[in-house]
Amino acid sequence: MIQKLFEKEAPPWVSIKPTVIETWSACLQTLEGYSGSVFSVAFSRDSTRLASASYDNTVKVWDVASGACL
Repeated sequence: MIQKLFEKEAPPWVSIKPTVIETWSACLQTLEGYSGSVFSVAFSRDSTRLASASYDNTVKVWDVASGACL
C-alpha cells in the first residue's frame, strides 16, 4: 500500500525497485525485533539487502528476498 501511495514521488533515476509480494500481510512487511522506533532504512545497491536503524541504538541488515535478519 505504501509503495503504491508514494510511487509517483520516486526519483526518475531509481531503476531497481524492491518488490513486495502482494499476498504478504502488513505483519510480514514490518521490520521486527526493535525496542525503539525505526528511523532510517537503506537498500544495498543491488537491492538484495536492507539496513535499518532504530532509536534503540541498533542497526540490522535484512535479506530482502526472505525477510530474514542477517
